[in-house]
Amino acid sequence: MTDEELNNLLSQAQSGSHEAFGLIYDEYSGKIYKFIFFRVGHKEVAEDILSDTFVKAWNKINQINSYKALSSWFYQ
Repeated sequence: MTDEELNNLLSQAQSGSHEAFGLIYDEYSGKIYKFIFFRVGHKEVAEDILSDTFVKAWNKINQINSYKALSSWFYQ
């Protein structure tokens, strides 16, 4: 996905679009899952943390000003 497409998805998600947030999830979830799994070493725990991460991201989506900031936020 291009930078422009990701920024558009972020804007749409900030306007309440669940579909746009779902596409953001599709874009980032695999990478974030791998990051988490290699740190915790347990499939179910990694899945739970991934789920919590995206719930928190949805709740704080309006505080994020660019898709790059969103990507950084996921890894923190």
